[in-house]
Amino acid sequence: MIVVLLLMSIMAATLLSRSVTSTDLDLAAQTDKIRNQLRYAQAQAIKTGYTDFPFWGIESNGTEYWLFRRASPSNTDEEVRLPGMASNRISIAAPVTLDSFKIYFNRIGKPFDETNTAISSAKIINITAGQARTVTIEPETGFVH
Repeated sequence: MIVVLLLMSIMAATLLSRSVTSTDLDLAAQTDKIRNQLRYAQAQAIKTGYTDFPFWGIESNGTEYWLFRRASPSNTDEEVRLPGMASNRISIAAPVTLDSFKIYFNRIGKPFDETNTAISSAKIINITAGQARTVTIEPETGFVH
């Protein structure tokens, strides 16, 4: 009987110490969402690379982010609604915070930054909510992970 109670208390302590909070889930969900939306922007640039808008990307001001397209690196951005979203701009819900960034892809999926320069080292986007997660975009290939 004592052994059973002892085992149950050890198991309960282990489960409680490993519990997942809603903040952890929010952070994981937001990170995956942004990662997939960056992949979508890259896929659109590759698929529509020979049409009127060969450059697609995502920009963030820290509190919201949005998908954009442009005809050339020197043109102004045209905001586009992401699939499944109610508006062009997506707000970041507290307690999650996001770096400000601007990244876009050309017709072969190569990533460029806000200075219209191809990135030469991995671009890291930080997403935090108590702890931090990152989204990394590799140079040349634009691999998002």
